[in-house]
Amino acid sequence: MSAAVSYYQPGQPAPFQPPPMVAAAPYQPPPTPADGLGIATTILLGIMALLALVVAATQFNEYSVVDDIINTTGDSSFGDLIDADDGRGAALAFFYLGYAATGILFVIWQYRHSRNAQSLAGPGGLGPPWAIAGWFIPLAALVLPGVELYQSSQASSPPVPGGGPRSGKGSGLVIAWMVAFALGSLGLSASFFVGTQEDGFGGMDPEDVRTLLLLGSLGGLVLAVAAVLGAVMVHSLTKQQTRRINEVYGGGMYVPWGAQPPAAWAPAQPAGAPWGPTPPPPPQDQSPWGAPPGSPPPPPPGGPAPWHPPTQ
Repeated sequence: MSAAVSYYQPGQPAPFQPPPMVAAAPYQPPPTPADGLGIATTILLGIMALLALVVAATQFNEYSVVDDIINTTGDSSFGDLIDADDGRGAALAFFYLGYAATGILFVIWQYRHSRNAQSLAGPGGLGPPWAIAGWFIPLAALVLPGVELYQSSQASSPPVPGGGPRSGKGSGLVIAWMVAFALGSLGLSASFFVGTQEDGFGGMDPEDVRTLLLLGSLGGLVLAVAAVLGAVMVHSLTKQQTRRINEVYGGGMYVPWGAQPPAAWAPAQPAGAPWGPTPPPPPQDQSPWGAPPGSPPPPPPGGPAPWHPPTQ
């Protein structure tokens, strides 16, 4: 009975070794600068600042009429109250139409900004989902969008020495905008409790109506400031993030977050086998796996029958 003879030296590995398993870096979509979205959002925020001023003016006008009627100065009549209330209603209607259009575009811009920040510095913070979801949670919508924007501004800034990828400096404009937006929204919403003059303002005491109208007027002024701050903030954050994208992804080469990009000036290296250098080809007329140690060389072409491995 014959037994096969090993063609490999004892104690030596086979010439083929599988490539080592390397953990891949988590995939992140390539960043897309939001310059176009930023410009459009900035323009709409500027328009919203004007609409907020109109709302503040109409609220204060109706406040003045109610105050005259309460104090019986005789400067305002019931017809003036009707006109003032109609003007306030029209201003609020135009304001909230613009608010809806601006809000949709602002959320799209914020999501793009958050996604780019994640591509630059990796996952962390609230992240892109909360750039949308944060606007739909009652009361928390006054805070969560600002928190997410501040975290994304940190990720879009160069990290501090020795810090993590999200240790950059956040934008103070985000804090100022968030505070102004929250206070203005609460102030303007106070006037929602005022009924119409047809139903006697919901049976409310005239003093309460006057107070709520004054709060609504102040809220409109603060929202105008918030809109201006928002326009400056969107322009600043977009410009800062685009500059950071150009620093990290200069030359148009995209490298996923977590992967080490090759040096741009290094010469191209030929691709080799992942398990080591490619072995030289076997000599002519020799079996690719070689003969057992100590075997005679194969005969030249045209000689006797080729050599066969011995059997036991």
